[in-house]
Amino acid sequence: MSYNDVYDRNHPESERSFAKKMNIPHRFISELSGDEITTLNEMVKNHNSYHIRRRAHAVLLSYEQFGIAEIARACKVSRNSVSSWLKAWETEGIGGLYVFRAAALLPN
Repeated sequence: MSYNDVYDRNHPESERSFAKKMNIPHRFISELSGDEITTLNEMVKNHNSYHIRRRAHAVLLSYEQFGIAEIARACKVSRNSVSSWLKAWETEGIGGLYVFRAAALLPN
């Protein structure tokens, strides 16, 4: 399933349209090498972990200029999750996709 199957980015109420009207800047993954794109695509298709596949897909969507809210909607996660995945990518690269919040597993 592609992102466009989940969300119509040309819809008048899309995040992109709203942000454009309000002059709100977007944060995107701006640079990926050919090798990184290939690796991320392979991860999306073949990785054993659904969570890693989803994070790799989020990085690719960001690189394709999809906003955080759009990616969150497509991945069915919170904007904070997407934001943390993208920050992890920016600081740690591929290894950042394997990091998860252990605190979420701890009892309150």
